[in-house]
Order: sequence, then C-alpha cells, then structure tokens
Amino acid sequence: SKGLPLDIERMTGVDPKKAIDLGDAPAMGLKIMKGMVDRVDIITSRDQEREIRLLKYFPGGLIRYPDNRPDKSEAKGEAAPKGSLAFSVRDMKANEAEDVALLAFKSHDALLFSEHVYYPARIREMNNTGEMYSAVVLGEDESVVGHGALVFERINAKVAEMTYGVVAERYRNQGCASKMVKYLLGYAVSKQILAVYSYSVTNHIYSQKSVMREGFNEVGLLISSSPASRLWLNDPDETPARISNLVSIKYLQEPGDETLYVPERHLEIVQDIYDNLGQSRNLVSSSTESGLPK
Repeated sequence: SKGLPLDIERMTGVDPKKAIDLGDAPAMGLKIMKGMVDRVDIITSRDQEREIRLLKYFPGGLIRYPDNRPDKSEAKGEAAPKGSLAFSVRDMKANEAEDVALLAFKSHDALLFSEHVYYPARIREMNNTGEMYSAVVLGEDESVVGHGALVFERINAKVAEMTYGVVAERYRNQGCASKMVKYLLGYAVSKQILAVYSYSVTNHIYSQKSVMREGFNEVGLLISSSPASRLWLNDPDETPARISNLVSIKYLQEPGDETLYVPERHLEIVQDIYDNLGQSRNLVSSSTESGLPK
C-alpha cells in the first residue's frame, strides 16, 4: 500500500469510543488487529510502500510443516497396504468444500490444478451453478480423503472434463481413483453427456492408468501446457519446468455421422486418432473439397 502516512505511535493508545465518534478507521483497525493477534508490525520501505505483518502464536507450540520435516512422508502419512482400507464415494456436500481445497493443496505440496479448486467458496459456487459436479471419497472415519469432478465449459454442455482428481496419501493404492472415475462416469451417463475427456500429467502414471482402465483412449499430447510446479523436481534449487499433459477421451454416446473438414496436412493423423478411438468419421480435405481456406 502507498496510502497516506500513518503515525503509528499516536494510534497505539486509541480510545475505541473516541475513534468511533471521530470516524478514525485506521486507529480502530489497528486496535482490532492487536486484539486478534500477538504482534502487529507496520513497516514502510524506502519507496514508501507500507506492509502490515500479523503474527499469531499457536497455543500448542511450534507447527512443523511438511517442508520443515526430515521425512516428508511422515507429514503426509504412508500409503496403507493395498486393499486394507474401507472407503465410499458420494456427491460432495457444500460444507466439505474446504476439506477438498485443503486436500488438493496438501496432497501435491504445490498449485498443480487451476486455481478454482483451492478456494472453497469457488468450489461451492461452481457446483451450485452447474459449472462443476464434485464427488468425494470418504475414509473409514467419514473424513474426505479424495475428490474428483466433471467441469463444463458452459452450462448444459454435452462434453465435460474429468479433473481435480486427488487422493490422500494414505488411501492411495486402495482403488479410490478407479471407483471415483466410475462414479463420475455414472453421473455423466445419467445426464446424457456425449463424451468425457481428461488431461493426465505425463510423468504421473497413476492419473493415466485410472482413466485408461475405464475405456478412455489417448488422442493428443500437449507439450509444456501446464504451469511449472515444484512437485516434480528432485532438486529444490532447479528451475521449475512446465508440465506436459496426455489428453484422453471416452465417448458415452455414439456421435452423429457428421462430416469433418480437415486441412490436407492433418488428414492422416486425424484419421489415426479416430481409428484409435474406434470411431468412424467422414473426413474431407478442407483445401480440396469444401472451398474453405487452407
């Protein structure tokens, strides 16, 4: 902030009633902050930028976050033996949005997904408007240990992206991801969705396997399409690299017998993609048959 100068010393002994009567908002604000936290520092830099730092001591002592621990697996929790944990999948409830946001962040130690999933209010809003349909995995204690969603580019769209898939460390290798994919596909079928697609991180094979097992087929590779994330780095001092994605798709209904106009130079690869999907299309060169620009 580069607002008006503040005389902090004059504000420290403010009388709340007098501050309200005089409309002295900065002084009242400082008193409220001091009542909420253990320390308030207001620092002015050489270029007159003002920074306010609030410090609150945790009553139980020092919190040791995962990055401060010698063994990060201790912070996340070791994965349990395969098939040893019971779990269930159901629609997300509105009051579980915060659990989903925390799970997404803690499971990756980085901002891997687009920003929506890290804001509980945005998760609730998207589910309320129909932009997103969220389902959660519940652990043995009924806590949220997994999440997956279908996201639509517009309301009532007939194609959806399957995304925001995350499972807590302890519940991995239990079949949670596969059951989640089945659950989301069941919802898509009930809503007569034409197709569902996903972007799997190329160096995270489990995200690829969970959709391939359910009949998805690869249709494309997006090189360095996602923002850089330190999740994938062995050396913390290394420059973060952007992430590549494998695109896969599953048709839930037979599409119409439409004609597709494709540039001549892409005809062969487009034909190969549809052959891989087991789909028949009438492909026409846009440069020779339709009069469309090359």
